[in-house]
Amino acid sequence: MDKQDAYDENGRQTKEEKQILRMRQELRDATDVLEILKKPSASWETNESCVFRSQKGP
Repeated sequence: MDKQDAYDENGRQTKEEKQILRMRQELRDATDVLEILKKPSASWETNESCVFRSQKGP
């Protein structure tokens, strides 16, 4: 899509351009979450009692 095509005659963003921008932001957010989950310092990787608490009896 050409930058010129992304705007209507009044200089506003088209619905398609807004959707593309929203989807790019969602992709960035998802990528950020994946990077955080990959870190070994995540509590569910370092503290098994948090993960398995619901499976163990009192």
